[in-house]
Amino acid sequence: MLHLLPALELGGVERHVSDLSRAQARLGLKVAVASTGGRLAEQLPEWGVEHIPLPIASKNPLRFLLSQPQIARLLRSGRFQIVHAHSRVPAWHAFLAARPTSPFHLVTTCHSPYRPGLLSSVMARGERVICVSGAVRRHVLRHFHPPEERVRLIYNGIDLERFHPPSAGQREEARRKLGLSPDHLALGNAGRISHAKGWDILLRALAPLMRENPRLRLVIIGDGQALSSLELTSERLGIRQSCHFAGLIQRVWEVLGALDIFVSASRWEGFGYALVEAMAVGLPVVASRVGSVPEYVVDGENGLLYQPGSEEELCEKVRILAESETLRSELGRRAREVVEERFDLRRSAARVVEVYRELVPAG
Repeated sequence: MLHLLPALELGGVERHVSDLSRAQARLGLKVAVASTGGRLAEQLPEWGVEHIPLPIASKNPLRFLLSQPQIARLLRSGRFQIVHAHSRVPAWHAFLAARPTSPFHLVTTCHSPYRPGLLSSVMARGERVICVSGAVRRHVLRHFHPPEERVRLIYNGIDLERFHPPSAGQREEARRKLGLSPDHLALGNAGRISHAKGWDILLRALAPLMRENPRLRLVIIGDGQALSSLELTSERLGIRQSCHFAGLIQRVWEVLGALDIFVSASRWEGFGYALVEAMAVGLPVVASRVGSVPEYVVDGENGLLYQPGSEEELCEKVRILAESETLRSELGRRAREVVEERFDLRRSAARVVEVYRELVPAG
């Protein structure tokens, strides 16, 4: 089978495809991934997964048309019974390559609530359409109207062998790497630094708390186009010295355990990879009540939720956790339990394979 996506950098979709292909290879499938390449592509051969470089990312109409014959030849070669597209441009390439006599079945995964329109409509045209959360499923059914019997809800999986509560030694080493002293109380987040992730909301909400409590440190793991703007915002708010911009960390599971509280101010989440990974590490989380988040974070039971955009409520929820080590420990323990029960990568990968078997029965 073949996964299609534009590139293999360090975003949520890219990590999902990397993890899923590795898990599927362990289940005995012959797996390949086609993309323009990236840092994650280098790891695939170690797991027995082939990477096929393809010009499959451009939205430019001319480049799209010029690359279509090469992509169609590969998909029609008979090598793959399942072609699984994870993004709109690759999905269009696969959809246009498909014919009644084509040797492959098209599966799509909708990772976010795509803007209604022709470009996005292809994500609902797979023979099976996987949605990564109930929120995404409702959006797809409402705006793109695929036959409901084709749609499957399968949450993304987290590699629990990587993302787990750290030992005392691992936590000490992670805090050393991030420049945290034993006295610091570390708030943090990890992911792409973009408008959608609400980093500006996070800084404004936490600034009053950080100015009054010199123990607090905000650790920002990731990069993106909004990074320089975020640094300027921290200076303007007078909290630059309390912020640590750690940059992109590929093996993020090795440092997440250094944090004391994970804080998300996302304006929308299709799934919320970084949030679920933090829960897997056993961190207490504070998150905005958007998208898929309320499907797995229950306010007061395994995390704290606040109304999106309410900087005052976000600040107050973080204050509550900062003042109670007992509450942090209890919410973190319950967060880990939720991930073990619902987001184990092995079970998620097996469920995706079950979808493939609906189209290509075993044997």
